[in-house]
Amino acid sequence: MLKPAQHGVRRKFDLAISLFDSLNYITDVDHVARAIKRVGEHVRDGGYFIFDVNTIYALSHHFFDQANLGSPHYPHYIWSSEYDHATRICRVNMTCEVLDNGKTRQFRIVHVQRGHSLEELSDWLGQAGFEVVEILHAYRFRKPTRRSDRVFFIARKRTE
Repeated sequence: MLKPAQHGVRRKFDLAISLFDSLNYITDVDHVARAIKRVGEHVRDGGYFIFDVNTIYALSHHFFDQANLGSPHYPHYIWSSEYDHATRICRVNMTCEVLDNGKTRQFRIVHVQRGHSLEELSDWLGQAGFEVVEILHAYRFRKPTRRSDRVFFIARKRTE
């Protein structure tokens, strides 16, 4: 079990993990840089920050458009995305249908994500005191290509 440092004002950890494209949901670039900086303030020198992101390629090529309407099992859903190349913002409009006490009920959800470039993320990590150890194509653990849909970042906090 990882334990926080016993010294200093702030709690420090050996490892911080952020999964499920959490950083994509921060659409303001200044806020992304600030979030990474805050993670850096809580990672011990030599510690790691590991996270995943959906790539600009995935967001701009509608990888999240999908439907599950023909299945006899609930939930049923339709996801449809819209991508703005100027802002790199992707809106995924989701319509879901669930079975609730024998009756079907529909609801809508909208997910909004921004595509951050690998260079932007690497720069923000550097500004927060991290060095990028590896960027990997998700689930394949090899170097990403221009068509990678999701990548994992492994960054190590520089020692002072």
